[in-house]
Amino acid sequence: MPRSPVSQANMVAVNSTLVKALIALLPIGILLAASAVMFAKQRKLWSVLQLLGAVGMVVAVLAHLCEALQILPWMRWGQEHRTRPLS
Repeated sequence: MPRSPVSQANMVAVNSTLVKALIALLPIGILLAASAVMFAKQRKLWSVLQLLGAVGMVVAVLAHLCEALQILPWMRWGQEHRTRPLS
């Protein structure tokens, strides 16, 4: 089954999304690791909240990676006629 042709503009958009997601992955990964270490050392409410926030940010970065790599095409991420988020 041949692949559909991809326009140059679409390829640039995918590449920029991928680059941004990969750049964001490094500091978010460091934040997640530091939050996990702090939670392991002292189990206080603020460390739990920080860990949950870091996990949420990792989920957001992974969603952008899936969008850029078109891993979940049935969700129609990155397509022109898709439902927009509220933000």
